[in-house]
Order: sequence, then structure tokens, then C-alpha cells
Amino acid sequence: MKITITKTILKKMLHGFTKIILRSGSLPVLQHVRFKTKDGQLTATATNLEEELSYQTEKDSSGIEVEGGDMAFLVPLEELKNLTKGKSKSNEAVEISPLDDTLLNVVTAVGGQKLNRTVKTLPVDEFPTDSFSKDVETKPYNINRLLDLYQKVSPSASNDPMRYALQSVYLDKDYKMMVATNGRQFVMLELPYFPFDSSLLLPITKILNGKLLLSKELGNSLVQQNEGRIGLKKCGEEAYAAVFEASQWRYTVRRVDATYPGYHVVIPSKDPNGVVLTLSHTDQEILEAAFIEFPDDKSSNDEGVIFYADRKRTLVLYEENDSVNFLSVELPKAKITGVGGPIMFEVDRYYFHAALKAGFNILQVSSDHTRLRFDDETEGVYVIALMTESDDLREKLTEYLKKNIDPKIVIPAKE
Repeated sequence: MKITITKTILKKMLHGFTKIILRSGSLPVLQHVRFKTKDGQLTATATNLEEELSYQTEKDSSGIEVEGGDMAFLVPLEELKNLTKGKSKSNEAVEISPLDDTLLNVVTAVGGQKLNRTVKTLPVDEFPTDSFSKDVETKPYNINRLLDLYQKVSPSASNDPMRYALQSVYLDKDYKMMVATNGRQFVMLELPYFPFDSSLLLPITKILNGKLLLSKELGNSLVQQNEGRIGLKKCGEEAYAAVFEASQWRYTVRRVDATYPGYHVVIPSKDPNGVVLTLSHTDQEILEAAFIEFPDDKSSNDEGVIFYADRKRTLVLYEENDSVNFLSVELPKAKITGVGGPIMFEVDRYYFHAALKAGFNILQVSSDHTRLRFDDETEGVYVIALMTESDDLREKLTEYLKKNIDPKIVIPAKE
């Protein structure tokens, strides 16, 4: 029994499996990939007990040849990495065949000659069963839309291990929303075609987080065809794991087993008498460029940017090196509407940038001046807790604005 597979396909598999298999694990078997054949089809699977990723080929697929009957064996991840090192021709292949439960024969081509090696492995029956991913009925779904929203929401989730429920993205079936928060920022995006029949907490994973496997598959091949499939594994009435299928990939991830806090209470309502600032596409491009120019040092205390807006102008300012100088840009197309005088507030620059990247461009300070609410053209909402400007900062800012912008400029009173 033998499997012949091109290095091109092995590299594609590894691109996904290296995001699943932990670099160090308590169980040596989790450092292996299971190869399993049935009726001429090959399925390669990796797991870390919370996630499972499989790459499945069709019978007689190009680049893969299965000889002999059905078989199953484990291949160490490090061995697969070694097999794909260096440059190789697109059709250059390796042969892998099990000798017994703990030994593999691996054949590679070196300088036009075949090289046989014996590789140690573990018995295949030590590999965790796939009971949490099999027998799940999936249905067609535009996974690309789901992942696009997930990518915009997930940066707002908490990375504090003590806040277990907040280390997730919440899919709320009742409101058809996708939600994430870390206590300082909150985002809620509309999910009109809800994928599941119950609410679900999805963990933050490399596979779902947009730059890797599923998004690349969808971005390259499935978006135009509007394909992809999705399913939900249940234990009784409770959601247990979510399944995503795209091209040859099948990805299963366990839900976060926690209760998400009631989030509607943190959303400041729209104030009909408040001041609303609307940013144009041009303004958003200017801000993107400004955030690049502003020093990027998360270890410093200079995390805030200051917004000042009145009927004449909208300015974004960044305090430079704790001095009386500020880096400032004007947003020429920004519109301020509503009653009231000028507005000024300080907000975390990284949170604000995340809101921009998520597509929000309409903002309003809450009536108690503690939170900033963003809206877009959908039902989505993004909320950021405002920073408290020190008296010293307000004094420096007032001096700078009157000296460099307009000596008659009005600074709103501190709330």
C-alpha cells in the first residue's frame, strides 16, 4: 500500500495544518497528520482537540495516486515539513507507505535518484477520533461574507484569559448580529442571513481570522461561484461545534462553552439633540495615511488621538513626544450636524482605526461623554470608551490650536 503525492499539494496541506497543530503539545500524537484512504480518496487530517482541519481529494485527483486498499497511518508534521523544503518542480512527488504501526517508508527524488528512508511514527489508533466533526449535515452558504464580518469583528474580542466568554465572537441568532467586545471597545455587525439555527460563540482562531486558509480559498475560487458550506454539530439542543467547508478543506471548531454577557446595555442610544460627525471616503483615506505617519508605539502612553470639530473644521491631533507640539491633519469633507457647540474628545487610536477598517464612518459622542458611538449604512454599531483628557493636555491643546489654527477657536468645556 502506497500514497504518491506531489510536493505542491503537500505544501498546500501544510499551509493549513501548521495553523492547527500546536508547536508544543502535551500529546505527541497531536504533532502528527493522519492520512486515510477510502475507495481511492485521500483525506489528511490534523487536530488540536479544539479544532480539526481536513484536506480531502477526489478519486483519481491530479497530483495524488493511491495504490492498494484502504489504509490509515500517521505522518509526523516535522517530516512533512522536511519533505517540502527547498524549491521543487510542480510535479515532483514523494511516496509514503506504512511498514507497520510505527514505521513508514518514505521515497524522495534526489539528483534524479530515488532515496528511501524509514521514518518513525505512532500507531494510528492513538489519533483522536473525529466524532465531534463527523455526521454533520452542511448546507450551502456564502462563507466569504461570514469571514469578512468575522475579520472585522474579531479584533475587538478580549485577549484576557480571565475573561473567557469575551475571548470569542458571538453570533446572536435573535438579533442576527455578530458581536465582540473587550470591555473597552464593542462592535456589532449585521448578519442578515444567519447561518445557524441557534446562537453560537466562535473562538478566535487563525483559520477563521481571515488571512489564512478559508479566506484564501474563498478569495481565489469560491467567491465568484458563491459556494461554500456550513453546518452545526449539536449535543441535544445545544450547539457543540461549527463546520465550514470550502473546496477540498473541511474545518471544524468547538464553540466557546460560556454565556455571553448582555451587550445591549453598553450601546449608547442615538441622541437626537447631539452632534453627529460624518466622515467622507476622502476623510477616511486621510486618516489612514495619518495613522501610518503617527508614531506606532503601543508600549508608550501616547495611544490617544484627539478630535476637534466645529462648523468650520474637523481636526485630528496627536501629541508629539509629550511636548507642546501636535501632529495634526484636517478632514476637509467631514460634516458636523446637529445642535450644540464644538466637540472635542480623545480616543484610543488603535480602536478608532479598527472602527474605520470595519467600515464605520458616522460617529456621535454619548450624552454623558464617556463613549463614542459609530454607525454605518446597516444596523451595525461600534462603541469605544473615550479617554479622559488631563487638564495639562487640554491646556497644551488650547495653546496649540489658538496659536496655529485660529486665535478665536472655541474649546468646549470639560465635561
